[in-house]
Amino acid sequence: MSALERSERVRKQWAGNTERREELSRRNKLEWADPDIRAKRLISFKRAGRLRRGRRCSPSDLEKRSLFMKELWKDPAYRSRQSGPHRKACRTSRMRKKRQLNAKRLWESPEYRKKNIAATKGLKRSSETRRRISLGQKALWDLSHKRKKEQSGRFSGPRNPAWRGGISRAGYSHRFSYKLKHRIRCLFGNKCAVCRCPEKSKSRKNLQVHHINEDKLDCRPENLIPLCLPCHRRIHHNYGSWRSKLKQIRREVMSVVSQRVDALYRQA
Repeated sequence: MSALERSERVRKQWAGNTERREELSRRNKLEWADPDIRAKRLISFKRAGRLRRGRRCSPSDLEKRSLFMKELWKDPAYRSRQSGPHRKACRTSRMRKKRQLNAKRLWESPEYRKKNIAATKGLKRSSETRRRISLGQKALWDLSHKRKKEQSGRFSGPRNPAWRGGISRAGYSHRFSYKLKHRIRCLFGNKCAVCRCPEKSKSRKNLQVHHINEDKLDCRPENLIPLCLPCHRRIHHNYGSWRSKLKQIRREVMSVVSQRVDALYRQA
């Protein structure tokens, strides 16, 4: 008798004997309601999992299991029963995140990368497989673009939490020139006023000059401050709490600069 026939026979016996199934279910529910029995069972389950973890099977056992699963998988009814719950579980956001983290963790290993590249190198796929992969990639691409458009429309204009009347679309003054921005950067020592990161570093290649009161026509030196790109984005996202901080930073820097200028005048 094959493994598939044994499995089908046991399943039919269990499905036909409804009285025994209901009796076992009722008994298990009563036992599981007892806290002591539930704690003992949980301990035994954990112990059995620790014992099975890392245990290697012999080649003969692996071959038997492989043949058994191949015979089971030939049955369309078994395939549908197994693939249905698996697909539903993979569609959940929790399972997707778990699989992404697992894939990233595996890909960090150089041995896994070499093994994977060696296994797929020179692999010839059939035309049907290539067609299915192409359709899957196109569907993912269309879905990602559709989601981007929906999100951009959902958070554009007044619906955006950082919306302040469309002032970002206004033009700059003709006085906001390269020379003025260069003077402001030199005044702060070519460093970001918030994180003090130097210009042209690995993560911050150049400094941007920010208007403290967000009026692009107000190009007074006391209204300008140099910022790196990450700090500039962070300030624009939550500008209300940063306005007073930027003014305080500007006053501190200007006081230090004035002290240095007075020292130079005294030495002269």
